[in-house]
Amino acid sequence: MADEIKTMQLYNHIDRIFNELKEMGIQDANPLDVERLSEVDSLHYLGNEATKNAILQAHIEKGHRVLDIGSGLGGPARMLTHLAECHVDAYELQGDMHETAKILTDRCGLASRVQHIHGNFLESNIAPETYNAIVSFLVFLHIEDRATLFRKCQDVLCKDGFMYVEDFIRKSDREFTAEELEMLSRDVAVGHPLPTLEQLQEELSSAGLDMVQHTDMTEAWNKYTGDRYVKYEQELDRHIRVHGKEAVEGLQTFYRSVQRLFTGGTLGGIVYAVRKR
Repeated sequence: MADEIKTMQLYNHIDRIFNELKEMGIQDANPLDVERLSEVDSLHYLGNEATKNAILQAHIEKGHRVLDIGSGLGGPARMLTHLAECHVDAYELQGDMHETAKILTDRCGLASRVQHIHGNFLESNIAPETYNAIVSFLVFLHIEDRATLFRKCQDVLCKDGFMYVEDFIRKSDREFTAEELEMLSRDVAVGHPLPTLEQLQEELSSAGLDMVQHTDMTEAWNKYTGDRYVKYEQELDRHIRVHGKEAVEGLQTFYRSVQRLFTGGTLGGIVYAVRKR
C-alpha cells in the first residue's frame, strides 16, 4: 500500500517542506517554532483550525494519550501536543514521510511528547485501550478494509474514548462517472468505493463506535480546493523556482483533479466524531 499511495502527487517530493522553510529564511540546522512550521507542514484542509476542532470534538485534554493515524509530516501531531499538552503517537505508513516528520519534530524540541511510528496501522499490535483519543485527517479514504480499520480503532480506544476523523464520502444520491473514478484511483489513491454517510454510520456502529457528531464539509472543502488550485496556478513561476518543474507539475495535476472532483457534485467531505460504545 505504501507504494500504491505514491500515485498521489501530494505524497511525492517530500523535500518541498525544507524548500519552503529555506524560503522563510530557516536553514536545515535551525530550531523550529511549531506555530511557524504549521504554515507549511499540514497536508489536510484548513490548517490549525481543523486541529483545534479535533481537540474539541475528541475531548483531548492535558496528559491524554492520542493516536494520529496517517500522520504525514507530523503537523497535526505537533500542534495537538503544543495546544493540548497531550502525548501523541504519530503512525505513518510512508517511510519518507515518517523520517521527515521525525526530523521536524526533533527540531521543534517535541520528541519527548510526539513519538513517530513507521508502519501499517492495520497490522499493528497495540495493546487494547491504550489511547484516550484517535485523530485522522484525510487518511481513511485511502483504506479499503474499513471493517478491520474500525475494529482496531475500537480496540485501542479507552472506554468512552473519542475518535475525530476528516474524510471523503460519496453523496448518497449520486454516482461517480468513469472519468471521476479514474481520477480518484490515479490522482487521489482511492481505488475502491467510497461509503455514503449512511454506510459509514452503519460500519462504525458494527465496530462498536457510535457517531455522535458529523458536519458536511463539502461546500467548505469545495471552496478551499478551488481557491488552492487558482492560487497555485497564479504563483507557478515562484513554485518552479523553489521546488522544480517536476514537483510543481505533479501538484498541479493533484490540485486540479481534487478541485474537479468536488465541483462534480458526487464527492463529499465530512468531519465526524465517534465514541467507543
